[in-house]
Amino acid sequence: MKRLALILVTLVCLAPAWAQDTSATVVDGATKAMILVAPAERAGSTVAAIELARIIAKMTGRGLDVLAEGEERYRRYDVATGAQSWAPGAPDAPHTIHIGRTQAVEAAFGDEIAALDQDGFIIRGMNGDLVIAGPMTHATEFGVYAFLEDHCGARWYLPDEIGEVIPRRESLTFEAIDDTQEPAFLMRKFSGIKMPGVRGVSGLPLSTEWEARNRLRARYAFHHNLWRLLNPEVYGEEHPDWFPMIDGARRPPKRNSSSGWQPCMTSEGGIAQIVANIRAEFNANPELNSVSIAPNDGGGYCNCPDCLALSENVGEPTGENRSRLFWQFANRIASEVAKTHPDRIIGTLAYSYSKTPYEGMQLEPNIMPFYVTYPSVFRDEEATAERLSNVETWGDITRQMGVYEWYFGSGYSVPVPHGEFLARGLKHAYDNGARAIYSEVYPNWGLDGWKVWVFSKLLWDPSRDWQELNNDFVSGFFAEAAEPMGEYVALCEDLGRKRVASVDPETGVESFYFFRRPEQFLRWPQEELDRAQALLDAALAACKSAETERRVRYFADSFGVTRILAGRYFAATAALPHADSTATIGEALSELATITGPEWNLPLYMRWTGIEPWQVTEPHERIHGPITLARSLLAGTLSEAAVSRARAAGELTPERIQGELTGVAREALGGRELSPQEKALLDDVSFSAGRVAMVLRTGTAPTIDGDLSDGVWQSVNGQQVPSYGSFFVLQKGTPAEFETTFRLLHDGERLYVAARCLQEKEDYYVTSSGRDGRVWSDDSIEFLLNDPTATDPNDYFQVILNTEAQPNIFDMWQKDAEWNGDIRAAAVRIPGEGWTIEFSVPLAKIGFEAPQTKLLKMNVVRNVIGDRRYLEISNWFPTFNANGDLESRGWLILQ
Repeated sequence: MKRLALILVTLVCLAPAWAQDTSATVVDGATKAMILVAPAERAGSTVAAIELARIIAKMTGRGLDVLAEGEERYRRYDVATGAQSWAPGAPDAPHTIHIGRTQAVEAAFGDEIAALDQDGFIIRGMNGDLVIAGPMTHATEFGVYAFLEDHCGARWYLPDEIGEVIPRRESLTFEAIDDTQEPAFLMRKFSGIKMPGVRGVSGLPLSTEWEARNRLRARYAFHHNLWRLLNPEVYGEEHPDWFPMIDGARRPPKRNSSSGWQPCMTSEGGIAQIVANIRAEFNANPELNSVSIAPNDGGGYCNCPDCLALSENVGEPTGENRSRLFWQFANRIASEVAKTHPDRIIGTLAYSYSKTPYEGMQLEPNIMPFYVTYPSVFRDEEATAERLSNVETWGDITRQMGVYEWYFGSGYSVPVPHGEFLARGLKHAYDNGARAIYSEVYPNWGLDGWKVWVFSKLLWDPSRDWQELNNDFVSGFFAEAAEPMGEYVALCEDLGRKRVASVDPETGVESFYFFRRPEQFLRWPQEELDRAQALLDAALAACKSAETERRVRYFADSFGVTRILAGRYFAATAALPHADSTATIGEALSELATITGPEWNLPLYMRWTGIEPWQVTEPHERIHGPITLARSLLAGTLSEAAVSRARAAGELTPERIQGELTGVAREALGGRELSPQEKALLDDVSFSAGRVAMVLRTGTAPTIDGDLSDGVWQSVNGQQVPSYGSFFVLQKGTPAEFETTFRLLHDGERLYVAARCLQEKEDYYVTSSGRDGRVWSDDSIEFLLNDPTATDPNDYFQVILNTEAQPNIFDMWQKDAEWNGDIRAAAVRIPGEGWTIEFSVPLAKIGFEAPQTKLLKMNVVRNVIGDRRYLEISNWFPTFNANGDLESRGWLILQ
């Protein structure tokens, strides 16, 4: 340890000289420094030190030894193998890199470092040695990566080895290096970049490694949290008045959930309990700086008289406003918490029903709202004005605030960067007092991953030029292919900024966001797809190294997903005008047949190219909607014609209708011979068109107890009761994973339904309570029925029932959710197998009465729920959009 003691004595003696001499030598020919790591309590970081040694070895070919202060052995780094081995004593090196507040650094710079923000650090030369230190361990790590990035040229553009760019350097010497950094935004956090089970070279999870290298870190609590602070499973039975009043009754959710409900925000007892729970959380975690009181997601506000008195436009088509209700609730909580914890922050969201401050609003100084918005609003003049005004108003009335940006990858299957808008929004937010940024990014790394890296840089310093950062990514990542890839990136940015809108034909509402919607492909017309592909092809041709080719192909393969899905969208939209008439179904088939080959099979393509789940995320189900719609319309057109023929023949049976389908198709096509692709497509469409259910008439009504062993469900008057199944995934149109079958009966007055839902789980998800709750968010079955002649989109009956023994029921007739029918139901859970349900519906009450009514349109829906999310929604008749759409129906024949 004599060598280490000499280092310490020498450096302490030289401390006054460090201010004048800020030179540093890391590697210079045969000379190399050693790395000295401070103990963890003085913000040392062995992980960062080892990473520093690894990257300098990759950069220079020289391995630096690592010594932890106070240890009597050190780590040797083998450049050839990357392995580390232990050696006794201390390394013999003329210079030292201090990682963290070693004793010498603490003596010289301790006060300066302690005064920095908790994410700040110094990088400073000192008479040939180098100091990298921050007040906390993670800050020292940030300093190490900043040194490597800002002073040595290293980059971590994307997670994993493919995104690491380490330039070759013969030496690393600095005549003067004196760099003190603190972040502009104190919180810089992205969600959705997790890569489960994948670890980087540092041994940390890949996403954690990338976040550290790019200096991202959470700091404040602000997300949906009332469900944790006032758990209905704990308090609901004893204190129903703390929970929402819906339709005149208190409804504590049966199962806690982060969405679909809010506590009563005027309940004195509920507020007191929330305050007590917050205080308990702070007391149990002294280092905790904040607790969130953000509303749960998805509305579900209380409609008691006191809450309504502080609300506006409840029940109006323009949308309700709960701003006064929520912020007065927030102020009461924050004021009470401040009495015992005056230095703590109460975080929340300025979001949805409480996004805009009300007139004359004032906030308690310990409240920190996160204003929820997205950069793409800058495409639209009106949306831009709203964002700028709201941010400025929040900045005026708060002591501290954050901005919650939606800058998605997932939800889009096209590149959709808009760095110019992002940079503009961040600078405006910073100028108006925002010091925290959280963003849902959920990246498509292979489609537009550069935007995430650029985002991370702007969070540290929003004054940086976004275009220069784009150029940094392009030149550093794509090397000799930078010119065509730069044009590709510029094209993506141009199209990402472009205002492309669509108008809903029913509501007249204009949309330009297209999140999780197939209209996003309007941003990428065929000529732009071709232009982008040409640039990617040119980039591949320009590659001179395997590494560059791998990086270009990463983006080129990913763009193949966009081309496939865009091609399917354009073919579907071309087919739609021809799909609703037998006179033109041939044209519709021809359009759809162009995308039936294996080259249009997305799962096959992704397996073939080896695309990782985070490289391009799974397309949202709605992306497939136009294809499913075109097929559904074709199926509906064929089945309508087949039903007309069967009715004319006086034989209205499923068998006759299905038999007529072939003749209808042959006649509609004029006898022309179909291509193999068209024939396969017609077979699939005919399978959907044949969705006809016969409802046998019974003189003995089944007992509604959920037990399907009742003999009446097996046969009626010697005739077997048909069973129907083979459901399709909502919008995707692919076969459902979870099997569902059902049978139907009627007795002239009531329609009886029995369903068997296979599901290998012990636990069934139920959160709704009372009549007309959010039953669709439970494990449940839906049944929809309407007259075949209905044209009004609201003219249908719907009932949804969950897995409770006495199922919770949501029902409505002609879109009137306050209508309640005489629905009788019972369910039985079979652990490890699934559940069964029986229910009956009064036909006359919904406008149908046997024997006058013979033919109806219907669909059955299955909702399978996981931990607060849908695992699968499936339909008996393929459904392209919402379950209520009248086009999404098969046939029901009452015997």
